[in-house]
Amino acid sequence: MYLFIDTSQTKCNLALFDEGKIIESFSVPTLNNLTDMVVEEIDSLLSKNDIDKQSISRIYLTTGPGSFTGVRVGCLVAKAWSIVRNIEIYAIDSLRLQVVGDGISLLDARGQNFYHAEYKGETVIVEPEMIPKDEADKLIASKAKKFIDYENVDIFDNLLKSLQLFKKISVSDLNPLYIKAPV
Repeated sequence: MYLFIDTSQTKCNLALFDEGKIIESFSVPTLNNLTDMVVEEIDSLLSKNDIDKQSISRIYLTTGPGSFTGVRVGCLVAKAWSIVRNIEIYAIDSLRLQVVGDGISLLDARGQNFYHAEYKGETVIVEPEMIPKDEADKLIASKAKKFIDYENVDIFDNLLKSLQLFKKISVSDLNPLYIKAPV
């Protein structure tokens, strides 16, 4: 049984899955209570599906970029579970998870900036970076296939289609992906 955690954007996305099939998933808007909420929502998800915490053998996690608090919380929860329960961690950046196959990935970084990356299949064409809004606007206007702010993206479908892109990572190497400095 595997647990997926994505707290990098404006929602807490959680899923319980196994053998390439989502058992249950949901998204909850995050407010200022993210730290408490994530743990409570995970407990609720497991309880609702009558799954014991010891049944979870892997955590799949987005590491950012995105909300500073969100990516920190996701990484801390995954680290704690990994240490306490000896669970494997698999990580992917939020820009990559947004794109299955080919495309341009953009996430609002606020302050007239966007996080940006580009992919062709499993190949990274442009590594995650921050670009100004005017450059993002040009990409948005282009004819290329683009994905913006998780809109019109089924994040849970993308999870299953992208499992091979997640990288197994040790607790000591798990860090949030910060592209810009904290405000």
